[in-house]
Amino acid sequence: KNLINEVQKDANKYKHYLNLARENKELGINVDAEKYYKEALDVKQNIDLYIEIGKFYLDNDRKKDAFKWGETMLSLYPKEAKAYEYMMDIYMADKDYIAAYDLYDSMNVRKVTSTKIGEVIETIKYDSSIENMTSKYDKIFAIGECGFDLFTDEYKSTFAEQNDLWNAQLELA
Repeated sequence: KNLINEVQKDANKYKHYLNLARENKELGINVDAEKYYKEALDVKQNIDLYIEIGKFYLDNDRKKDAFKWGETMLSLYPKEAKAYEYMMDIYMADKDYIAAYDLYDSMNVRKVTSTKIGEVIETIKYDSSIENMTSKYDKIFAIGECGFDLFTDEYKSTFAEQNDLWNAQLELA
């Protein structure tokens, strides 16, 4: 019976601190909101609360804190897809594709799966291949029908590049 009472007290304290944190956040009293978030975390640690606190940092332009918070989440919850998704959002906001790929690799090593992150990685692959083609082949790049243009001496001289572009677009298709 004492154990049940203690669990109930902790549950009530957790809800109390979490409500205070959210109320203070809504009122813009961020110092108190952060204090109460951490009080709630002291009572009960869980990934959803970590994510909420991380988003609180992001909402208040505390990107460095949000990033550190995400790293802490990954170390505490290395098998939770939500932790990786949180960090992926940060990397994508910064367009840090290298870090995004590293995170994806780390996930795969730990055998963690996330449809959301899989979609993000596919988008990065697509966007970066388009970006690379447009910068490398800006003279001959076109979306849609692709072929070889050998009608002028200028285009004939770019045959190797046209062939590379042809192969790249076949790969994308």
